[in-house]
Amino acid sequence: MNSKRKDILERVGEIFAWVVVFVIFVAILWVGYITFEFVINNPNVIVNGFTIPALTTILLGGIGAWRALEVYKKQKLWENKKDFYEAYVDWLFEVQSTILRGENIDINNDRLREFTFRYKKQLLIWGDERFIKAYRAFQKISFSDDISTKDKMLLQVYLSYVYPIRLIRKELGHKDNKLLNSDLVNIFVTDVEKYEDEIDGEHFKKRTKLILEEFEIE
Repeated sequence: MNSKRKDILERVGEIFAWVVVFVIFVAILWVGYITFEFVINNPNVIVNGFTIPALTTILLGGIGAWRALEVYKKQKLWENKKDFYEAYVDWLFEVQSTILRGENIDINNDRLREFTFRYKKQLLIWGDERFIKAYRAFQKISFSDDISTKDKMLLQVYLSYVYPIRLIRKELGHKDNKLLNSDLVNIFVTDVEKYEDEIDGEHFKKRTKLILEEFEIE
């Protein structure tokens, strides 16, 4: 019911936005027509107390209509990206819940598979290239034979719990200047102590920099 009501409200908002843009556009055409008629009937008086306000109205109206449409498009994009961010965080928590329940993290786990497919669908449509590259990097690193087991584990933790969450928080306006990588990991895992010395240190950044740069990840 709530989902249906949300869809109806979104649809009403979309219709209202387009109506506003249409009204502004019609008003611009009307003012333009009047101005054109006036200039045709008074060819010797191009600039006067009427044409200047009229042309100003056309210019400002056009800018206003364009800005209104841009704001609406950004708002719709943010709403869809918000759903993607929530799907990603839900997926992370479901992975941890699966581990705590003692279940296997594989494609045969129906509940986890549902969360994974939901996240992948959102990623494909609404995830920007940084998230897609992070997902690809995670997959490549997980099956790489050229990376030590220890570094592989740390990179998987970083690409799952740190890098994507920092991207999301940055877009929301958080500075996070003093936020450690382990602070984020601690929200998801119960044994953060075995990661924090490594994942917070400069040695981790130096050791993994070349690997992450290969996938265009900072």
